[in-house]
Amino acid sequence: MFLINHAGKELEPMAREKVESMIRTKELVRDDWVWDEITESWVPIQELFPENFPVFHASNADEKELDEAEQPTVAVPPADPMAMERFVQLGQRKKIVEIILKMIPELLEPGERLLQIATQRKPMPDFAPEAFALTSQRLFIFEKGHFKTLYDEIPLLTILQPVIKKGIFFSHISMSAGAGVPYGIRFIPKQQGIAFFERLEQELNRVREAQRNAIGANSRKAEGIEVTPLIPAEHNTENGKPVAPQKTNSTEPSGQEDEHKALHHLEDLKIMLDKGLITEKDYDIKKQKILDNEL
Repeated sequence: MFLINHAGKELEPMAREKVESMIRTKELVRDDWVWDEITESWVPIQELFPENFPVFHASNADEKELDEAEQPTVAVPPADPMAMERFVQLGQRKKIVEIILKMIPELLEPGERLLQIATQRKPMPDFAPEAFALTSQRLFIFEKGHFKTLYDEIPLLTILQPVIKKGIFFSHISMSAGAGVPYGIRFIPKQQGIAFFERLEQELNRVREAQRNAIGANSRKAEGIEVTPLIPAEHNTENGKPVAPQKTNSTEPSGQEDEHKALHHLEDLKIMLDKGLITEKDYDIKKQKILDNEL
């Protein structure tokens, strides 16, 4: 996923195919910026997508003049992606966001990014407002006390059954984590809560898919079978372009389909074991049964 800054405004994260499509339609131009997770800085979009922009040859008078949007410019990089303006777009409380932005840099791991903030706004005197801060790896819950701001952190992979309840003016986001420990924040302004919850679901789907790929590869490797981790069809590419999944005859499933079916069962089984839903003994019995029946 790529974070794009276009005309001074940060866009929602998007896949490579979407970025390239917007470049072709000139919705994104040469002086836009993209966040580089390796250097942790904004770089000109043409540096990460050089194949989508023509090379300038100012000395060649025979070349056709480029469109105004394609002319080289001297642009100033966007502000730090953790600047307050990025997180106060849907009425978040600025003082609470300030506290979080001061604390969060010391809490982030290398490569971890702050993605979204949601702040509480109770319809009553509020001496201890709470806030969610979503990163690419964890969910932080902040509570502002009388003397300092406390926080709890939840790895994304341990979050279970996130739910949002929408009222007329407010949203209530709740979930359980680990061994069923409940978490939640009430009185988040409605649109702010909806935007935060949608981003939370997006990140949960991403990390779960990554875990399935890793578990699938490790399980097959442990059985002595060489395998490439499963990748969703929309991520399969060839020369930078999506590749449509091959159609198979559903009435005559191939051996490869049987292997993939078993692999998915093994992945789900391992996730259940990691979350403590089944015992090690149950895992071994069910795993052997799957291998005997489907491989």
